[in-house]
Amino acid sequence: MFHSPRTRRGDGRPYRWEYVDGVPLQSLRAPTFNELPEELLAQVFQLLVDDPAPPKDEDSDSFIRVAPTLIVQQVSRAWRAAALHAPRAWCYIDLDFTTFSSTPNRSRAYLRTLLTRSGAVPLHIRLYNYLPPKDPGRRVPDEAAEEFLQAYDWLGCEAALDALVRQAYRWKTFEFQCCHLDSHEARRALLGRIHVSAPLLEELSLQLHGDAHTGFESKHAGTAPLLPYAPRLRAVNLDHNFLAYVHFAGLQKLSSITFGGAGYIVHDLSYALATCMKLKHLRLDSSVPMDFGAYVPMHPHGDTPSTTRAVVLPALTDLELMNGQLQVLLPLADKLFLPALRNVTVGPMNSNQNPDAQFKFLKTVCARLRRIHLTLTHPVHQPFSLSDIVKAFPDVEEVVAENWTVDARDFQELLRTGVGEQLTRLTMPDCHFSLLGGVAGVVMNFAYFLGVRNADYQRWGPPLILDLPRQLTIPESVHTELDRCKTPTPRRSTK
Repeated sequence: MFHSPRTRRGDGRPYRWEYVDGVPLQSLRAPTFNELPEELLAQVFQLLVDDPAPPKDEDSDSFIRVAPTLIVQQVSRAWRAAALHAPRAWCYIDLDFTTFSSTPNRSRAYLRTLLTRSGAVPLHIRLYNYLPPKDPGRRVPDEAAEEFLQAYDWLGCEAALDALVRQAYRWKTFEFQCCHLDSHEARRALLGRIHVSAPLLEELSLQLHGDAHTGFESKHAGTAPLLPYAPRLRAVNLDHNFLAYVHFAGLQKLSSITFGGAGYIVHDLSYALATCMKLKHLRLDSSVPMDFGAYVPMHPHGDTPSTTRAVVLPALTDLELMNGQLQVLLPLADKLFLPALRNVTVGPMNSNQNPDAQFKFLKTVCARLRRIHLTLTHPVHQPFSLSDIVKAFPDVEEVVAENWTVDARDFQELLRTGVGEQLTRLTMPDCHFSLLGGVAGVVMNFAYFLGVRNADYQRWGPPLILDLPRQLTIPESVHTELDRCKTPTPRRSTK
C-alpha cells in the first residue's frame, strides 16, 4: 500500500510518492517504448507494414507504400536494431517507375535495401506505370506524353523489373500496372517477362492504363498458361485485353477472378472460364464509365453464340457485373450453369441496354439467389419494379435496390401469399418515392406492410428488417413509425 507522509511541503507543493510497499516508485514506472524487448518492437513494426490501408501519395491517384520501416528505423538505435532483425517488416515493395526514373540512384538503393533486409520471407510487390521499351503500336504522344517518355529511365526500370522477376520464388502477392500496350507484340512480351514459376504466389493482378484495344490474337482464348507453376494462386485480377493470350488451366486453387480494364469485354469468356472448376467469385468490371448506349456483344472472327462452349461452374457463389458488363454474359444465357450461385451484384443498369434480356438472364441463370444487389443509373429509367425482383427469385433473402423508385403498389404485391416468403432484409439506399399516393402515403403503406409481415399471427418465417434512408420530405412521425417497424417484436410463445 502507499505510504502517506505529509501531503504538503512547507511551501505548499505536494510531496512526491517515492515508495510503494517499500519499493522505489521510480523502479515501478511503465517502460518506455525504447525499452520494450526487441521481439515486441519487431512485432509492432510488422503490424505497421501489414496495414491494409497504406497512406495515399498526395501527388498521385494511386496508393503508394513507402516502407514504414525506413521511417521508424530513424527514431533511435533500439528501433533500428529491432527493424533490422524483422525481415517481414521489409517484405512490401511498392515501386513507381515514374518516380524511379526521376530519382534513379535513390530508387535503386531503396529496392536493394528491401530485397536484402527482407531475407527469405515472401514478398508483396506492387509496380506502377511500367512502360515497355518496344511497342510497335505505340501512338504518337502529345506534348505531356512526350515529356514523360523522354524522362523515363528505360535501362534502370528494366533492370529493376529483372531483379524482381528473379525473386519470383518469393512472390506472395504481385500487382503490375502498365501504361499503354498498344500492340500484340508488347503485350505478349510483357506476359513473357512474368511467365515464371511462383510457388508461393496467392494473388496476381495485371492491369493496363488506357482504353486501346487492338483486335484479337486468337479465335477463342490464349494458348499459353498464365503462369507455368503457381499451385497456391487463388485470386487473379486481369485486364480483359490479355484474354487473347492466356488461359487458366492448371491453376487448381484459383477461386476468384476479376476481369477489368477499359471498355466492354469483347472476348468469348466461355473458353476462359471452362477450366475454372473451383471458381467461387467472378467479377466483370470496367475502369471507365460506360456510355450506356445500345450494345451488342462482339465475337472474334465471326463467332456466334452457338459456337461458344458450355460453362459449368459448380462452386461459383458470388457474381459481380459492374458498369454494364452484364451484356457480356447475355450470349451465354443458355450455356452457363451456376448451380451454387447465391449472391449477385449488378450495376448500374440502364433502360437503353436491353433490360428485358438482362432480367431474363438473371431469372434463368440466377434462379436460386439468396442475395441480389441492383443499382440503376437513374430512377426515372426503371425497367422493372421492386416487387418484380422479389417475385422473380422465390428463395431470395436479401434485396438491395439502389437508386430505385419506391411505389405503394410494390408493398401490395409483396403482401400476396407466396411472395418473398424467405425475404429477411430489404435495403433501399438513395431511394426515391413515387408521387403516386404522396411520400407520406408511400411510407405509411410500407409501415403497414412491415406491421402485417412481422405480426405474430402472420409470420411464416424470420422477421423482415428494413433499411431505408431518412428523407427530409417525410414527416418525423412517419420516421418514428418506421423506426418502430424496423425492430420487430419477438414472436409470442405458443405454449
